[in-house]
Amino acid sequence: MPLYHSTRNELVSGDVVEPGNFGKIIAEAGEQHKLWERENKLEAFRQQHYPAKPSRLSATFHTDKLDTAVAYRDSRTPGDTIYEVELVDIEAPVHRACMHAIQGYPESGFTEEQVFHGYWTGSLWFPVHGYPGIVWDEFVSPSALRVVGKV
Repeated sequence: MPLYHSTRNELVSGDVVEPGNFGKIIAEAGEQHKLWERENKLEAFRQQHYPAKPSRLSATFHTDKLDTAVAYRDSRTPGDTIYEVELVDIEAPVHRACMHAIQGYPESGFTEEQVFHGYWTGSLWFPVHGYPGIVWDEFVSPSALRVVGKV
């Protein structure tokens, strides 16, 4: 089954996307990064309640649906290129969850704890406004990703 990853980096077939880039970006910016607080809370929650789940701060991210990758790129990261990828370590754990679950839905009525549990259990899903039938499922894994090719 094809997997998809989007990035601004120019990659070619055979290139490897190493895990941890997202966490590195946040760590380098520190508290100035707009996701610093959320990601640190989410990581502390994971460590306390779901320690077997892969850390977002030392992971790679992908999806298994091209329409999800396109909707994400078009609405959140215009200018990114979508690549078909494969896990380098096929035995590595993979966590599937809704990225929207942690984006912040004050109107949803869920507490932060409910949202974090929903994210780490993969039980809380929100539709993508403007993209009927699509949810932003993201797969989080400590495995590197090998580029198969540009989509």
